[in-house]
Amino acid sequence: MKKKRNRSVDLKEQQFNRIIAEAKKIYENEGISGLNIQNIAEQVGTVKGNLYNYVKSKRELWYALLYQETNKFSEKMLEIIKNHKDDSISLIENLIKFMIIDFQIQFPSIHKMLNETPPSAKKIGKFERKFKNLNFLKPIITAIDLAKSRNELIQLKSEYLASYFWIICHGTYYEMNNTKSIGMNIDLRDFVFNQLKDQLKYVYTTAAKREEYVFKERNSRIRRVNISKIRSIPW
Repeated sequence: MKKKRNRSVDLKEQQFNRIIAEAKKIYENEGISGLNIQNIAEQVGTVKGNLYNYVKSKRELWYALLYQETNKFSEKMLEIIKNHKDDSISLIENLIKFMIIDFQIQFPSIHKMLNETPPSAKKIGKFERKFKNLNFLKPIITAIDLAKSRNELIQLKSEYLASYFWIICHGTYYEMNNTKSIGMNIDLRDFVFNQLKDQLKYVYTTAAKREEYVFKERNSRIRRVNISKIRSIPW
């Protein structure tokens, strides 16, 4: 027989979700300055003292919001993986598309929060610890590992490739925030997405089986190298 959840636990979870939803709304409209315990308490119809039962400080509230948003981001990528029916390469391309295009629309808070210093506090709270233990790139690492296991990608460090995609994604969003032209932003976003897709071709095993392989070295010189001599790709 399935055990019923405690009603008080459900109510507490609902209230916490309301707090985070309100915190997200305020943060997106007012930034970090509007994100304070008193402000949130007023918006959710409770008192400041009661809010401390959920988050102990402004820093903890900030990390609670960041943790929930990055966790949702990770779940979205897992959903893409679950629903994907094609080969692993097209799956990675879909995940890149999500990171470059859809993610920036659905999760603008994450990029913004990662570009600023969190509020100070005397103690590290549970949500800060949870966030630091959360590997939100794990889904794309899993997809890369899957492609490697199917011999669709050459053997390289999955964590490096996933981090490379994230750095490009995060940098693109930062640049778009500094560009006022909507048309230019869309062009930049599409350009970066197509560039990443093109770069990904260089680590396909289908490309690796060709007689020669082209890659850009660290000193920015491009040369042609026999694929049999390549052991790793310097991402």
